[in-house]
Amino acid sequence: MNKNRDEQSDAGEHGEVTDSVENELEAALWNHRSVDSFSDEDYKYAEAVLSQYALCVNATESISRSRNQANAFFLTLHTGLLASITVILAQTDSAFLRGATLIALTGGIALSIVWSRLLESYRAINTAKFQVIGLLEQRLPASPFWRAEWRVLTHEQSHYRSLASIEKWVPRIAIAAYLLIVVYAGAFAFIAPLKDMLGG
Repeated sequence: MNKNRDEQSDAGEHGEVTDSVENELEAALWNHRSVDSFSDEDYKYAEAVLSQYALCVNATESISRSRNQANAFFLTLHTGLLASITVILAQTDSAFLRGATLIALTGGIALSIVWSRLLESYRAINTAKFQVIGLLEQRLPASPFWRAEWRVLTHEQSHYRSLASIEKWVPRIAIAAYLLIVVYAGAFAFIAPLKDMLGG
């Protein structure tokens, strides 16, 4: 009993589901045709559509997994690269190593651009697949993802932000970090000899 009350309390924090909202959600979820009106041929057709629908959903999940793996790879790569470059620039006076780090910075910026373009490609592919899934759901008794779920996310939860709208900033932040280090390294390379000249 207490667990049910806690769940109801948590649901209330995200907005109370009124009868009108529930009716709208039910209308968005279920397609207009009644299940009782389905004939045997309709069920066979629905099974064929459902089979193709499952393939599309599985393909979409596969794309999402690949995108998550790519994000993890690039995030680990850039974290290690930025940390290494920062340590080298802070602890060495070798002109060769400093030149090598500038080359690494250029490579890091290029990799960040590739990462950003890759995310755009994943977003385009997933958008196309979800549109196809939505069309297939129109041929099924219910539309749980295309209509119902998106209605809840976009209409009932105003704070919702898609993962795509957030993750696109990560490569841009990496590029900004690389550029800041380039500016710092360039300024240090200019100021250090100047200080030696003035000191001499």
